[in-house]
Amino acid sequence: MSYAILRTAKLKSMGEIGGSLAHNYRTRDTPNADPERDHLNEHQGGDNPDQVMQAIRERLPEKRRSDAVLCVEYLITASPEHFDKGNGSAYFADAVDWLKRRHGADNVVATTIHRDETTPHLVAYVVPIDPAGKLNAKHYLGGKAKLSAMQTEFAEQVGRVHGLERGIEGSKANHRTIREYYQRANQQSERAPSVDVPEPTMAERLSPRAYGQRVAESVMQQIKPKWQELQAKASEAETAKQEAAAAKAAYKAQSERLKPLEDAFRPLSQEDRQKLLYVVEKASEKFQGERQARLRQELEAKQAAQAARAASRAASREDHQERSRDDGPSR
Repeated sequence: MSYAILRTAKLKSMGEIGGSLAHNYRTRDTPNADPERDHLNEHQGGDNPDQVMQAIRERLPEKRRSDAVLCVEYLITASPEHFDKGNGSAYFADAVDWLKRRHGADNVVATTIHRDETTPHLVAYVVPIDPAGKLNAKHYLGGKAKLSAMQTEFAEQVGRVHGLERGIEGSKANHRTIREYYQRANQQSERAPSVDVPEPTMAERLSPRAYGQRVAESVMQQIKPKWQELQAKASEAETAKQEAAAAKAAYKAQSERLKPLEDAFRPLSQEDRQKLLYVVEKASEKFQGERQARLRQELEAKQAAQAARAASRAASREDHQERSRDDGPSR
């Protein structure tokens, strides 16, 4: 089963927009992109980052909050196997139409289809102007309910037409952000380390076994750093796993200790709970006060005992010295 994939990123500054555009138009190094397939990419709304940046500026209202979302970056794709049947042109065209219906055609400033990466995908830059004409990303992306409704709407109006399903609604699976999507793509592109195989010498051509041994030693030496890196990551993962297990056990123990209190609170009304909490708080304050007073008394008694012992030792020393003088030789 193939799924429709929709992700969003809120861009709150011109710097964030510029960084995204630099990646989108390949004006900076993009490890997971194949330069030989760059000509397959399609840009609408601008041929370079500067043109798109200018178009975004023109759509933005002059008066806006300092922390306002200036632009929403959409990433739309599908499960990789979906593109075995074609390049996704029809799917992406319907996705752009959906964005225009959702935001208004004028606010969908620019779109790009990337086909120079492992999985084709659409990137769209949208200025989030609400129906009242205000810059208001919250109107579209505010809260889990709206985000879930957006996923459902996209899957029904776009994905299903192309044989794509919505992800499981209410699933506890974590959705990757656009940044995480690209990080994962970069990691996949770097998964296989490059290895240089040495050329055989004239002598080794006559002794394949010796050449094979040298190749094996060379390859092992080259992949050793990567192997050590993977071992370190595995160790970190195991440590994190152990810490998570310990935290889970501590949480379970704490929950069991608190269960009697939860059971006692459950049948009470909100007003009764507040009253009980007030009584508990006052009792706790009284207990703490009594405990502090008891500790002070114990400390004072301890200090008095230490002073008494010190005085006793001093008196004993004086008595000893006095006896020594009395028992001394007489003249």
